[in-house]
Amino acid sequence: MLLLATTSLGIGFGLTVPALNTFTAAFFPQKIDSAVLVLNALLGLGTVLAPVFVAVFIGLGIWWGCQFLPLSCSLRCYYSARPYLFERRRIRRRNRKAKTALPSRFWIFAAFVLLYGVCETMNGNWASLYMTQRLGASTTLASLALTIFWGTVTAGRMLFAAIGRWFLEQRTYQALPFVVAAAFVAVALIPKSDPLLGILAFGLAGLGCSALLPLTISFGQKELTAIAASVPGGLIAFYQMGYGIAAFGVGPLQQNAGLSLNTIFGSAAIVALVMSALSFVVTRHRDMLHPDLPVTNDTQTNSTVNCKGENTMSLKGKIAIVTGGNSGIGMAIVLELAKQGANIVIDYVAHPEATEALEKQVAALGDQAIGVDADVSKVADLQKLINAAVEKFGRVDVMVNNAGVETRTSVLNTTEQQYEKVLAINLKSAFFGTQFAAQQMIKQGGGGRIINITSVHEDWPMPGNTAYCLSKGGMRMLTRTAGVELAPHNILVVGVGPGAVATPINLSTMKDPVLMKKLDSAIPVGRMAKPEEIATVVAFLAGDGASYITATTIFTDGGIMQSSPGL
Repeated sequence: MLLLATTSLGIGFGLTVPALNTFTAAFFPQKIDSAVLVLNALLGLGTVLAPVFVAVFIGLGIWWGCQFLPLSCSLRCYYSARPYLFERRRIRRRNRKAKTALPSRFWIFAAFVLLYGVCETMNGNWASLYMTQRLGASTTLASLALTIFWGTVTAGRMLFAAIGRWFLEQRTYQALPFVVAAAFVAVALIPKSDPLLGILAFGLAGLGCSALLPLTISFGQKELTAIAASVPGGLIAFYQMGYGIAAFGVGPLQQNAGLSLNTIFGSAAIVALVMSALSFVVTRHRDMLHPDLPVTNDTQTNSTVNCKGENTMSLKGKIAIVTGGNSGIGMAIVLELAKQGANIVIDYVAHPEATEALEKQVAALGDQAIGVDADVSKVADLQKLINAAVEKFGRVDVMVNNAGVETRTSVLNTTEQQYEKVLAINLKSAFFGTQFAAQQMIKQGGGGRIINITSVHEDWPMPGNTAYCLSKGGMRMLTRTAGVELAPHNILVVGVGPGAVATPINLSTMKDPVLMKKLDSAIPVGRMAKPEEIATVVAFLAGDGASYITATTIFTDGGIMQSSPGL
């Protein structure tokens, strides 16, 4: 019966902890690291308080309270998580036949947590025995050493969650394995008759272990977006393997290999040092810069690095949708967002071969992209874009409404068909693209960016292109109104208003030397913009550096609106 109860406890732990980590990441997408740290600190606190609750319930004669308390908490968690659970179930039904291979990087995270499981269990399972056998401590002191270990694990998680605003989580992650290694060496070198030093050494080990597991889970969920919901369960499984290795491996080493517990603890420092090396591999991302690093061709400039050493242009782990993404400004935006670490859904209606080539370019940058054949003038196709992003990557963080056309016709000769085409592709798509993206972002817990590629002609007349100017003027007010409406959800809506850009839409002008000379002379900087110059503005607005910009338009026009009466 005891074995059955223990098995049930293990199954419950194995199912519950990964689910809690997954829900935490889903509920707090903007603060995954600190949220998961706090969660695991509370798990540690619950471990400490569990015996107290058991004693109270049994003392009151209501033993069933031991079951009622976790059951009530589970029901409360389920009630809070229902929207997320229903969304995940819907995605799984639609994607049941799809097979997602584990990314190669997952195995690095898995190797780290396996070694972590060995290190934690060496302290958590063998500290008491070491204290009594090696250091001659009393049962009380041995229990105190174990309590100190688990207490510093919990306190350390709370501490590192609190200081995360000022101290880069990646640096914490890289430093703590060295603390664990130092603790193992200290334990091995303690004189036999000094149990107080043993208590201090195990306290140091607890501090070293504290933030490593929750940070590994949060880093994994942010990086491995395609399998984010499966990351906690997979990593906890490898942690349990490490636990088993240390829990059941020490006895045979003592009995069969003749190793003392002292030697085994000293040798465990090697495991911690290997874990230290892996910590640098786990945190090897483009966004993990430090203010003290010199600026080189391989790093971003200091203007994109905040006080924590984080690259505010980085979009690592973000999921972006770009309409009209396989040519012109859209293609440049796709590549720039990918350079900053985002995974992309590329909308297109023609030239699938260009989309396939663009997907390969994104893959060469280390990110993922999928092309989706969708006509953005149709509301159903816009919803298809959102669904594709959620099915492939699990979420939507950035929506770029870029698709656009023009007819170069005046108010006197624009046909109904031309008018409806321009308004449907330029304005209708932006409206419903904004609506569907915002609904998905709110469903995820809020937070996101919607960027509308408008034009200087949202404000500035262009005789002979009336429908186009009308559509861009509508995008202007969409950006401002939606920006105000969605701000309480931390969804920022910003317009980017290019001037003349060297893209296919301006090909007729670019082929006419007379028109080009007239245009260049009207632009203070003396030339048309390159698509990449628009894309970098979009990437900035999609990142954390633009967290206070919404309901407005950023004009990237080379100064033309301030120096020319019109085109």
